Amino acid sequence: MTKHSDLKISTHRSPLFSMALLVATGLVACSGGGGAGGMDMPGDPGPTIEAGFAKGLVLDGGGRPVAGAKVVVGSTVYYNANIIGTTDASGRYRLRLTPDDSWRAYASISRTFEGQIYTLDLHPEPSNTFTSADGGIQNFEWKLTGEKSGGKHGTYGAAVLATPVDDTFETDTKAQYVQLTLEPVGALIDGSAGRIITAMVQPSSNGTGVFDVPIGRYRATAKYVLPGQPAVDMLVSSESSEEWSSEYTGVFVPARSGASNTYEIRLQVKLPADQRAVN
Repeated sequence: MTKHSDLKISTHRSPLFSMALLVATGLVACSGGGGAGGMDMPGDPGPTIEAGFAKGLVLDGGGRPVAGAKVVVGSTVYYNANIIGTTDASGRYRLRLTPDDSWRAYASISRTFEGQIYTLDLHPEPSNTFTSADGGIQNFEWKLTGEKSGGKHGTYGAAVLATPVDDTFETDTKAQYVQLTLEPVGALIDGSAGRIITAMVQPSSNGTGVFDVPIGRYRATAKYVLPGQPAVDMLVSSESSEEWSSEYTGVFVPARSGASNTYEIRLQVKLPADQRAVN
């Protein structure tokens, strides 16, 4: 059996004031018995519950262990009382809990892709709360799409926003008729192969676009699809550029300055000059 070591810094706690951060290093727990949390690797019994510890396993969508994931085990009783660790090469973590408390675990990863650093929330499988006395298991999956859970909002995928532009008063291009096609260029952020996405843009509080797109590098094209009429190829450019072309290739960036966990590509689209009468 592999021996474990845990680092713990204890401080006085009060529910009325911010807590000092409790930092622990997540290490592998090698133990037998049945697994828990629904995310065991093939032939691996998975983590087992151990009183006084938070434990778990982090896998990607292909069932491979995710090393270096950040795990935050937060008190549900005391404000800003957290224990922080990372997963090891086998995707596991094991964190000692302070006594007499109740906890919920969250996880994220940071990955560099196409020169951009992405910080992404991980999906709890399932989302649990547990006490120090009982200990608990919280497994996570790196999901590229889908609704977030475990107290998080939004989706694991990103947004490709498309704003129609009219150069003259004679045109009125309506966003509801814009169709985007997003073709992956190379592998996605987790190394998996992507797929071509073709969809009509949808409205949101941030603009019209295609949402919950797996993070990767994409070649974007647009068509104007009026009911009962042939689709018309549109011109595309980045929102920050006036260089119009039949396609745009790029990667996602933070939705706003300093933001993490939320990414987008912002495009402009317009009809070619010889097609502006179609709208």
